[in-house]
Amino acid sequence: MSTNSAVSADTEEILPLTGLRFIAALYVFIFHIQLRWPLAPESAFLTNLLGQGAIGMSLFFILSGFVLAKRYHSGKDSFKDYIVNRFARIYPVYVVAALLTVPWMGVDFNAESAYGSVRHLLTAAMLVLAELLVIQAWFPQLFHMWNNGGSWSISVEVCCYLLLPLILARVVVLGDAGLRRLALAAYALALLPGMVLVLLGGDYLVFYSLPIYRLPEFTMGVCTLEILRRGLLSRRLALLLHIPALALLTVYLGLAGNRLPGWITHNWIVLPVIALTIYAVTQGGVLAKLLGNRLLVWCGHISYSFYSFQMLLLLVLKSHHAAIVAYLPLLRDNRMLLLAAFAVLMALSAFGYHCIEEPCRKWIRRRGKSHWGLGRPTALAARAAESAQ
Repeated sequence: MSTNSAVSADTEEILPLTGLRFIAALYVFIFHIQLRWPLAPESAFLTNLLGQGAIGMSLFFILSGFVLAKRYHSGKDSFKDYIVNRFARIYPVYVVAALLTVPWMGVDFNAESAYGSVRHLLTAAMLVLAELLVIQAWFPQLFHMWNNGGSWSISVEVCCYLLLPLILARVVVLGDAGLRRLALAAYALALLPGMVLVLLGGDYLVFYSLPIYRLPEFTMGVCTLEILRRGLLSRRLALLLHIPALALLTVYLGLAGNRLPGWITHNWIVLPVIALTIYAVTQGGVLAKLLGNRLLVWCGHISYSFYSFQMLLLLVLKSHHAAIVAYLPLLRDNRMLLLAAFAVLMALSAFGYHCIEEPCRKWIRRRGKSHWGLGRPTALAARAAESAQ
């Protein structure tokens, strides 16, 4: 089994992918602004394109599968290391974002009866429990409550994190033909929710946010990493195709983005283009150089805080939009509102990353090493490392 040099150092960060993560977060943020305050009403093409920013979530899930499989494939982390590292990475900022958005929990405690009061208290307790356990994505009814319109994806990620060792254990022992079949099966399963939505209708939030429907995208990321490791796709071909593929996707979304219900209905073209782009960016080329510049990589580092805190900003804007534009008339122009919101969010994200995310992550990992005996590879990790040879 051959190993591609681009991913030979399993724990080494691939800087262009870090930059790409910020592009995805930015696209999602612009999409959220566009939903509430249209940015280009004079252009149907731009309206369609900006209105499909939810596909950035697919990029997150595929990229997450790719990057985590790369990290865990090395065999240097035990399962306990892996879980503690993931917890340290996501939970501190996740909790802060939840606390800051408590005023928008969505529970009205002004009940007219004792029964109503008890019901509202139980609803609040259920919301808090779901938030603490990061299981809110399993209940689409919660999507529009609290900050779950953004944090649902963290819930999906947690599910994928827990399943990664099982997926990776299967992937690394597959032959090349079996790996291709698994990648195609994951792609086909990722298309089914959109097909059902188009043909039979239903609540798009069920298909959009439920972890079981997003797991195939994460699995595609794991398969993409393994295909790269084995050199099953030509580097030259990937570099040749990914820019035209991105251009084709842009034109498709701009012309036909609003013709299908929901956003997962575009998976048939979105997912292969994302997987191809991730593959190609690891191989170098012009796009890799652009995404790997120092500023964009730093933006990629703060992108988790950028994504996590954007719901706070959106909720504040939605609640106080009239007062804000009355005080700052320049922000009546939605594009100026976008720029101002972006600047505020970048400042908040930089603070979140440097003052919350990184200090908490380091503290939790230190505690893990000193109190939980982290650092011993498991049999699964060792088997993955052996398969990579």
